Amino acid sequence: MAEQRVMDAALKLLAKQDLSRAQLSRKLSKAGFGEEEIVQSLDRLSGWGYLDDRKYGIGRVECFKAKLKSRNYTRMALLDAGLDEGLIESILDEYYPAEAEIQVIAALLRKRGPRRTSIQEWNYLVRSGFDEEAVRRCLPEQFNC
Repeated sequence: MAEQRVMDAALKLLAKQDLSRAQLSRKLSKAGFGEEEIVQSLDRLSGWGYLDDRKYGIGRVECFKAKLKSRNYTRMALLDAGLDEGLIESILDEYYPAEAEIQVIAALLRKRGPRRTSIQEWNYLVRSGFDEEAVRRCLPEQFNC
């Protein structure tokens, strides 16, 4: 009976939004369910394909790229979601390689328009978590490249 309540709660949460295993576990724990019943439910949901950290991570990476977020921002968001560091690096290497960050920077600069100096753009991009070498490649006039 208790396991069914955990499953019902987990399915309701997953129906609202995609969650990582760690996020779902935290929410269920916060709702007052016991650790053993949570683990059993999470394992069952994983077996059914409803809970997959790799698919979750890939979806988040694609979302953050579309929102023109940096690889570093994306990495930190996935860490906050409780994904394993090795899994995060694997997903980033495959779906958001370092070269793609240059394309994201270029798109972000086009979106922001030409109203700012290169120094302002540099500061904005670096503060946003973009790799300095990628920023340097996108703002060559700043570095006499």
